[in-house]
Amino acid sequence: MSIYETLLQSGVFSRYYALPSGECASVAYHTPSQSVVFFEGDSAEVWWRIFQAGGQTAKARDYILQNGTFEGDPENEAEAALAGFVENLRTSSLLSPLLPEHVGRDTGTPPDPSVKNAVNVTENPELAVSQFMADHRILYSLILELTYRCNEKCVHCYLP
Repeated sequence: MSIYETLLQSGVFSRYYALPSGECASVAYHTPSQSVVFFEGDSAEVWWRIFQAGGQTAKARDYILQNGTFEGDPENEAEAALAGFVENLRTSSLLSPLLPEHVGRDTGTPPDPSVKNAVNVTENPELAVSQFMADHRILYSLILELTYRCNEKCVHCYLP
């Protein structure tokens, strides 16, 4: 097991979109914190492999090795890219903290990962998802109101 192995947090759900153009995207939801993370391109591929494996990173590392661009030692650079990506996933509550047997080990500070824009918490992920879906004409949400005759008086409702 790699030092970067971890487990998915409970309450994490994800969906992967592969478009005919070759583009891909993935949306991850952490229901307890009500947070959403949007991935595109290589970061979507890497996340999807980690998600499908329940938090194990071997297939994600293989993807990085096969599709990454490296300047020196591909093994070390792929491991460093994966370490940065996994740390971003932990920060976003998608993966659990380090497993107990790894606490106290020095993971070092990995360089900027080659899997770019993995998790950007400064952007509004809901807007990013909506824009991606609109750009690719994918229906992903629907609200159907059957009547205006609701007898409830909810303070959050916009119906008169």
